[in-house]
Amino acid sequence: MDHWDSFKERHLGFDTLQYEEPIQKMLGCGRESNGYSEYRCVHCGRDVRRHVRQ
Repeated sequence: MDHWDSFKERHLGFDTLQYEEPIQKMLGCGRESNGYSEYRCVHCGRDVRRHVRQ
């Protein structure tokens, strides 16, 4: 993420919406705010596990 803006400055062809959306998704990978799956125990319903989408 630190270098995406400077990369776009040097390579103007990549400074388009076509590249911006997938790059932002990739840079946000692994953050809980970008989505996760939640699993609950089918027996007790209390044991909850989260898997952050990557």
